[in-house]
Order: sequence, then C-alpha cells, then structure tokens
Amino acid sequence: MARLFSVLLFLLFGGALDAADPANEPSRGGKFDWARLKTDSPYWNQHAERDAHVIDLMRKQTSLNIGDAWHSAEVSRLEELCAYPFVFAQTIASLTDADGGNLAEYLRRGGFLLIDACVRVTVNPNAELYLAAQTKTLVRQFPNVRVVALAPDHEIYSAYFKLTKFPPQTRSGTNPSWARGSTEPLRGIFLEDRLVGVISLSGFQCGLVQNPNPADIVQMVTNICIYAMTR
Repeated sequence: MARLFSVLLFLLFGGALDAADPANEPSRGGKFDWARLKTDSPYWNQHAERDAHVIDLMRKQTSLNIGDAWHSAEVSRLEELCAYPFVFAQTIASLTDADGGNLAEYLRRGGFLLIDACVRVTVNPNAELYLAAQTKTLVRQFPNVRVVALAPDHEIYSAYFKLTKFPPQTRSGTNPSWARGSTEPLRGIFLEDRLVGVISLSGFQCGLVQNPNPADIVQMVTNICIYAMTR
C-alpha cells in the first residue's frame, strides 16, 4: 500500500487543493488513477464511459494529478486493488466472502470506496433493498461498521466545490419511485471514527451526462474523491 500513502503525502503537502486557474496548467502532486471495482456483477462497469466527465473536470479545475482514463480494479487481486487510493463501485452485494475480505483489507489499509446506485429500474428496482444489500456485505466483514446519513454541513459537501444540494440526485425516467422521489442523503461508512467510504442512492453515474444539470453531480463526485484523497 506504499503507493497509496505516497499519493496522500504528495497531495497533503504539495498544494494539491489550491484552486486552479482554468486558463493555466495547474501544478500537480503525486499521480493517481480513477478505478472501478471489478466484480462478478454484470453491472460493475455500468456507465463507465461517463467516468470521463468526472476525470476531465478534476484534471481541468483542480490540481489533483489524475490520469486521463478509468481503470478496472479486480477485487480478487488485493495488491492490484491497493494500487488505487479511491475506488468507485456500482455494487458490492455480489462479493463472495473471499472478495469481501480483500475489499475489507483494502479499506483497513487506507483505501476509500464510493458505492453509487444506478437508478435504472432493470438494474436496481428498489432503493431500500439496494442499500440493505450493500450494508449486509459490509457487516459481514466489519460487525461494528456504522452506515449513517451524512448531515448537509458535512465537509464532504464543501471539500472543494461548495454544493447547494446535499447531495444532488438523478431522477430516473424508468424508475420514478426510486428513493421515494426525494433526495436521499449520502450514507457514510464508518470504521470507528474513520470515514472509509460512502453509499449513494443518488445515481451519480446515471446523471453525469443526462441530468438537467450534470455539473452538480460531477462536482459532488469530485468532492468525494478529493475528500478521500486528503484524509
């Protein structure tokens, strides 16, 4: 996990969070790559082509030194997984105990996980069942894990961009009952007092291009990534 900690040190002490002037090339610290958790789920790479919108914003408007393409992080290969300090997952509900153990070790070593639901009805027909399935997998590995709603004043909403929705949410054209039609809070995944990940019922991945105002969603995902990289 040496690469993870070297990245964090570069970011913490290399001025990585100074706002970049869009007209100038920002100074950059240690490089890292955006990765998706590759699992047995048929949806692990759902909307992966849309990750480019988040990557592009981070490269242009922050000084994070992020690679220009998304990568897959094989959950069954711990050392490969640990090469990435931040990992995006569509779901972890399908993980075997062995793969769940790898993910748990990744989090213990300092990794950070964003679990975000696709709101398409054929992928996730029920928000409550989705949340329960993610939590069940976490509890198998961490009996004392806490999954709790993050308040609107949590610093994740202002880690870089000052957001006005907590969080922004994609509205599903195929699944209008998703998340009861309201904006669901982000759920923080806590091991003792350390926030090691978040669960989103907001369909960030779905709204990166189709939402009426995708900028809000891109900024939210960027905030989560920056928060992860500086903690």
